Amino acid sequence: MACTAFVLGGGGVLGAAEAGMARALLEAGIVPDLVLGTSIGAINGAAIAADPTPQGAQRLIRTWDALASGEVLGGSLLGRVGRIVRNGTSLHDSDDLRRLLLEHLPASRFDDLVVHFECVDLAVVVAPLTLTVAALVCLATRSGLPLRTARLLVAYAWIELFVLPRLITAEEDDWDALLREVLDGLYRAMRRTLDVGVAVQGGSVPDAGLRGDGGVIVLARHCGPGDSVFLAWLLAVHHGLRLRVVLTALLRLEPSIDLAGDHLPLCFIGPRRRRARACVEDVARSMTSGDALLLFPEGQNFSRPRRRRALADLRDSGAFRRERRARRHTHTLPPRIGGTFAALTGAPDADVVLLAHSGFADDGRDRPVWRLPTHRTLLVHTTLVPSAEVPRHDDDAMSAWLDDAWARVDDWIATTVDDDGPAAATRPRRTA
Repeated sequence: MACTAFVLGGGGVLGAAEAGMARALLEAGIVPDLVLGTSIGAINGAAIAADPTPQGAQRLIRTWDALASGEVLGGSLLGRVGRIVRNGTSLHDSDDLRRLLLEHLPASRFDDLVVHFECVDLAVVVAPLTLTVAALVCLATRSGLPLRTARLLVAYAWIELFVLPRLITAEEDDWDALLREVLDGLYRAMRRTLDVGVAVQGGSVPDAGLRGDGGVIVLARHCGPGDSVFLAWLLAVHHGLRLRVVLTALLRLEPSIDLAGDHLPLCFIGPRRRRARACVEDVARSMTSGDALLLFPEGQNFSRPRRRRALADLRDSGAFRRERRARRHTHTLPPRIGGTFAALTGAPDADVVLLAHSGFADDGRDRPVWRLPTHRTLLVHTTLVPSAEVPRHDDDAMSAWLDDAWARVDDWIATTVDDDGPAAATRPRRTA
């Protein structure tokens, strides 16, 4: 049976040409039975699938005219530079584009579309070619890294396809359940592809200890790309907690994470410290039993250059005592005080959990982003600090407490992983 399909690709402003071509086809009586779109073609495709008539195409052209007029992408150069400095993610406000689409698109749900429409992730479309090329590179280089990398990218693209429609339609009854599904999918993909997993060391906090009346604030070390996914999985899936996370604002460039921020208690922090602290305090304020706020006091992944810069910053600011003490800790960065203070202030009844882990490098420190970890287990140890033992009303006392707590984290890493390789993390029993 013959089928007419409109296939619309990406290309940014080239999407305006797609609108004109669609109008010409529809005026000639060529009506699609199926519309597929990716990137900007997904927006055009949704509009055409909602109203596959010349009038519908003309409405889409008016949408592009509105974009060209500067209503959405306008503003002075200084204003746009100011915006990216403030939010750290974009030159323009996505709210204006969202309002424009709601105004011009004749449908807001997939069920309302006249023609069957599919939004396609390019990484999935080219997956067979990607995996084939990666396999050939593996044969040539005698390394499994290219194929593992390609498999991870394809798995990530499939997860994107799974979650994006649900984020866009915003009809979930339980957003925490969706987050657990996504984290579990990511975790299982990494386990299958890289043979990596998570194990909790004996003596760590049991499930019951993580369910205090005021929730828990989890202060975790940050050591290399990807460890945050494993830790989020551990808290949300393994322990079954409702997760709140403090993230860098740059992650809003990832569409799924950006949309998830509209439905989940995520805090995206940029360079403006006052706004960042207010965001953390606000997310922490409403915590109850079963909630967990995941926070990385170091503020960034550990690396040796970053450690040297952090020590220099302490010295330059006159914090000589903190600098001397931090110099003895070679596996972690000095903790940043602001975000932790905001969380403790916002949730005065929350217990604190110190989360240390072995990392994926032999020495327990940083690992280059291009070196994927394989055949490893992330060993995790957690320590509970009851709410009553955390000073919250004295800045100096709180700062001293945080330094003491982070010294315990560094000491655990130093005694668990030595410079010759993982000591206690060789192949412990995994949590899953």
